[in-house]
Amino acid sequence: MSKMTTTDVRIRRAMANSTKGEVARTTLPAWVRELDLDALDDVLGWRDPKAPERGVLLLPHESGLVGIALRAGERAVRTAAMCALCRTITTGTPGYGQRYGRDFWADLDARPELRRSFDAQMNWRFRVQATEIAERFDWSRFSEILDVGGGDGTVLAAILRAHPDLRGRVLDLSPTTTAATDRFAAAGLDDRAGAVSGSFFNPLPVGADAYLLSDILHDWDDDHARKILTGCRRAAASDGTVVVIEPVRGQGADTAMDLFMLMCFGGRERTVDELAKLAADCGLMLHGSGPVADGRTVLEFGVAPHMVDEPG
Repeated sequence: MSKMTTTDVRIRRAMANSTKGEVARTTLPAWVRELDLDALDDVLGWRDPKAPERGVLLLPHESGLVGIALRAGERAVRTAAMCALCRTITTGTPGYGQRYGRDFWADLDARPELRRSFDAQMNWRFRVQATEIAERFDWSRFSEILDVGGGDGTVLAAILRAHPDLRGRVLDLSPTTTAATDRFAAAGLDDRAGAVSGSFFNPLPVGADAYLLSDILHDWDDDHARKILTGCRRAAASDGTVVVIEPVRGQGADTAMDLFMLMCFGGRERTVDELAKLAADCGLMLHGSGPVADGRTVLEFGVAPHMVDEPG
């Protein structure tokens, strides 16, 4: 038997002393019940000296506890994270909303400083991976990419620099698309790149031959992930492609990441098979998958034949 960490002991004690915890052990999704609690210390985070701005708390694999870090302050961060994590473990629901009164995404919308910090961290997270993604996947066969939820355009800019005949647009919320437009202009890409303000839960612009979802689906539960994938499939032509780039369980995502996604967003990391099943539910077929960057896997989907000419 492996040695239990301090966090492991505290979590097990919290579950044993909680009526909700007794229920949670049977009602939590199977993938949560199977996680290794010995790794839970990792989910409480650590401060990386290379973070782009003070106050951003980072976790292994460069995922961030942005809202908790900025709200709580450095000395209280681990306590705040522990409280949220305990609530997640004992109820099976995101601890962030229970602690702060609204979910993570609503908090970003309500607090501009959180939105700026979150966007800065997403940029920092892809500082190396963006170039790898641009070089290790064959983007040259496409003419136009829509980077769905593409933030300030870090990934799309890297792809366009590596493929000068390619055009692309980012779709994201308006505070972030302004930054994307500025990034493209500064990089001299504004003749081939643009930004569209909008939500990926609304109908997507048509006309692209590739719809990119990079580190998007793991932020959401299965129902919301299906809505995002279905939106991409509806916008794509019958011969269109949906490209998903994610940390995959066992290939860049571990227990700490899994629990963090559940704690903050209600999301989860998935295996390739789980992502393929999720996409199949939305009328998409997996054509192939493989490593595309350090800790990230690319999955390429096409529109399933039975969905061609179907409205949705």
